Amino acid sequence: MEGTLAWIIAACVIVPIILIAVVLWLRFKKRSKAHGSFIIRDIEAPPKLIDGEEATLHCTVDNDPEDLCVTWWIRRSGQEQEIQTSQMRGHSEEEEGLLDTSYVIRSQRDGHQYKASLSFIPHIERHRDVTFICRGVYGQHQKEKTFHCKTVYGKPKLSQPVIRSLLESGEVKYLINLEKFWPKSIKIIWRCGVEKTEEILSSTESLSDNPDTTYNISSEVRIPEDRHKDPGFRVQVTWEHKSMDKPESRELSIRDPDYRWTPVVEEIKFPRLFHGSATTLQCNISEYFPDAVTVKWLLSPQNSAELYEEINTANNQRIISRRESDNTYSYTTSLTITPTRGKHQGAVYICLVDHPSLEKPIERRTGGLQVYAKPQMLVPIEITMAESSRVQFSLNLQKFYPKDITISWHWEKTNGKYQLSAEERVSTQDGHLTYDVTSVVQTPDHLFKDPQMKIIVVWKHVSMEIPEIRSLSMKDLPWHPHVGSINVPKMEDEKKATMTCDIAKNSDPLSTSWFNKNDGNLTALPIESSKTERTYRISQKEKRQKDNTYSCEASLTFTPIISSDQVSEIICGVEHPSLEGPIERSSGHLHIDRSDVEIGEIKIPKLIKGENARMECPIYHYNPGKHTVTWFQKKMDVDKPIAIQNEHRRRVTTNRDQASDDQNTYKSCIELIPVSEEDNGTSYICRVEGSNSGQTKEKSTRWLKVYSC
Repeated sequence: MEGTLAWIIAACVIVPIILIAVVLWLRFKKRSKAHGSFIIRDIEAPPKLIDGEEATLHCTVDNDPEDLCVTWWIRRSGQEQEIQTSQMRGHSEEEEGLLDTSYVIRSQRDGHQYKASLSFIPHIERHRDVTFICRGVYGQHQKEKTFHCKTVYGKPKLSQPVIRSLLESGEVKYLINLEKFWPKSIKIIWRCGVEKTEEILSSTESLSDNPDTTYNISSEVRIPEDRHKDPGFRVQVTWEHKSMDKPESRELSIRDPDYRWTPVVEEIKFPRLFHGSATTLQCNISEYFPDAVTVKWLLSPQNSAELYEEINTANNQRIISRRESDNTYSYTTSLTITPTRGKHQGAVYICLVDHPSLEKPIERRTGGLQVYAKPQMLVPIEITMAESSRVQFSLNLQKFYPKDITISWHWEKTNGKYQLSAEERVSTQDGHLTYDVTSVVQTPDHLFKDPQMKIIVVWKHVSMEIPEIRSLSMKDLPWHPHVGSINVPKMEDEKKATMTCDIAKNSDPLSTSWFNKNDGNLTALPIESSKTERTYRISQKEKRQKDNTYSCEASLTFTPIISSDQVSEIICGVEHPSLEGPIERSSGHLHIDRSDVEIGEIKIPKLIKGENARMECPIYHYNPGKHTVTWFQKKMDVDKPIAIQNEHRRRVTTNRDQASDDQNTYKSCIELIPVSEEDNGTSYICRVEGSNSGQTKEKSTRWLKVYSC
């Protein structure tokens, strides 16, 4: 009991003492912090600061008081500037750009340890010889650590892939451009070889400065064309620099995916293939380098997938290789063949193009060949006269393939176009390799009376690019007129006569024309004039002959007058659509025997009521002892004319014409005072009668009109 009490008393004394000791220790601890017991360790930084690559500085504070303030500063040229940020304690992070957008500050508390970091993108010009400061402040106590950026490295940048270009000398230039590196010293090595790049090449470098104190360098090598003809040839470039942890390199081959000068192979070009006719297949290859293209031609009969025949091109292949302005090469290969339907119908020609830049050859195919035979028109269209007044046309086309052919006939003229029905006969040639066809149509011969009439035949065949056409008109018919001489009878003054002209071996339509040629002037007959009573009658009589052609008699009937027709010519013109121009025949100069008298046209003045008027009628070869002249007046409604006697208003005289050298030329005149009731609508007639021959000739005026003023 006493022992237990003793323990209780002891506990009551010891426990308060322990509690007081703990409180005093805590107060001491706090007081020691208040006196600046926190510790800032050295700033941890990357071994190299590389321009453009993010870097982070780390600063750790031990024995961190709760109210400790940690800031980052930057010192340039002796001047300090705080990199300001707002920080959140605990485990949260906040990023904010300071001074410029390239600074990010992070902080984190872990127990009594405080970690601060500063991330930024180093820049050679901006950060060289710059000092970063991590500063801790608690009350009146301040501690800091610094990091001096003595050197910021610029790592060489490959701004573009290694450039390959073709030179006029035939070499290939390889060029690498490295930019923005610092310090200046850099090492570039070029190697080449087959499979392994063991041979070191001599290069040319060009170094240049940048405004931000960095450097650029260009390095190039030149390699002959022939070395690139081996597909295993490689070129390697390697560069080393202090900013780099290890060297970098690029290796190039002619079989790289980005190699620009692989062959461009066009499709095989060839025209239509015709049986037995030599033709050329052509394949164009371009834009390749080096000049090391090889070509093979293969033939696959009937487009067989397994069977190929390599063609010996020693004698039938033509190769044209040339260098272009861009220093690449182009190549044209052409293969000459003579296709036959037996061997080449449905076959395929293949052109294989190989080059060191290709993993496998490029292949171009023709597709299954189609061998044609074009219809040949070896003889002209045959034209014959058939029975029943029909003209027959026969077209013969030979040596074509395939068999199907379209032949159409039609005739056309100005007012329409009409199809014709044809008969066709097809036969085989050359053991069924080709075909012949004969197409026949008939048409009535009267259709050719229209000079615009044409017979047209059109044939189409798969071997032909466009249809062929033949057009036949009357000019193409074989029956051209044969024109004889003009038959001239005895010609007497004022006696009717008929001339004829015979025309043979012609077909319809035929036309004849008659002309009078006098003193070089040509006048078409008949002469249409109201002032003459002369008449011309033209006729044309046709007769069909045994050979179905026609004969024709053209005639001209007229009354010759010695005063106008003597020594003139009569011309017969024959026109036919088969002729380029008319055929003319001449009567020669006419010889006309003189008659006893001739009467000219009566001259009529304007008749005005109550005013004197004079009509004159010339008479040639007039003999007052043998001829008499009488004037008559004829009214429209009276058949019989009335002889005129001299009276107070009408007086008739006949006297020799003093103006003419011919003593037998006279003028018979009637002087009258026109009266409307008597003279209006009447005709005056001058009649000459022969006292011995009994011959009578006369001339009459038109129906007269009397004017009031």
